[in-house]
Amino acid sequence: MSVDGETVKINWEPQAGREPIQPIVGLLKDGRYGEAVLLMELLLSHEPEHPDYLYNLGMAYSDLGDLDRAISLLTQLVDREPGHTNGHVALGVAYMRAGKAEAAAKELETAVSQEPYNPWAHRNLGAVLGNLNQFDEAVTHLQRAAELNPDDQAAWYGLGQALEKVDQID
Repeated sequence: MSVDGETVKINWEPQAGREPIQPIVGLLKDGRYGEAVLLMELLLSHEPEHPDYLYNLGMAYSDLGDLDRAISLLTQLVDREPGHTNGHVALGVAYMRAGKAEAAAKELETAVSQEPYNPWAHRNLGAVLGNLNQFDEAVTHLQRAAELNPDDQAAWYGLGQALEKVDQID
């Protein structure tokens, strides 16, 4: 792949075990969202129901702040693949960013019920519950997130905030 001014040239030679999404995810990790989104939109136009394309593109749009597009793509994903736990987490995060806490909580509760050992589902559900002033429940999920991923500073920080709200400063 090369980008030159207004032209994007893509050469893809299928390799055993390598999906076309893999190098695009690499672009996302490098912060090259513009290129990645363009390429993922092209992939999605050829396979509009592909779960990896819906998931990664939905997350990219969520990170970019295009929450309507993110919610649309991620809703398509979980409607087609209700067991896609990370899809429910990503949709919950997009709803949270859009200020739709109740919808976010519903998606994240689904994710936690599907995958009780998913630290991201617990952390984000804890954050949403805190935003809904349900601090006792937030503490439960943030504690679980910190147990499952002890290196997650955001989980620990959120837990501290929630504990302060329920007067458990010790």
